[in-house]
Amino acid sequence: VVVSRRVPVDWARVMNEPSVFLVLGVPFSPQVLQRAGFVRSKSVVIYQRDVTKCTDAALVDSKAIFAQRLVEALLHDAGRKNVPVIMHIHLEVNTELMTETSEPKRAQGLLEMLESKRGEEEEE
Repeated sequence: VVVSRRVPVDWARVMNEPSVFLVLGVPFSPQVLQRAGFVRSKSVVIYQRDVTKCTDAALVDSKAIFAQRLVEALLHDAGRKNVPVIMHIHLEVNTELMTETSEPKRAQGLLEMLESKRGEEEEE
């Protein structure tokens, strides 16, 4: 399910897919998210096509981070605490603002394991 204020530019490429749906509305609206059925989802992906226009570059991901917090709070209230919320961000430094649920349990520790293995290979 895609939630967007307007029809996405590339919608024609996917609109005939049997499992892809479009819900028009404000993505920050709990009512629109309810209409999209996000509470029944197995995961939620937050993709931001545009960056937030601001004078401080660190704020370019502010809308996506707000959306993540909103979705997680709504999922928590619905008793769905283990739904991964995956977010597209523009600045790596903003990963510090992401919450733990943004990282699915299967992936937790994966980076550390890969870095450890890389370190062992470099020592050889």
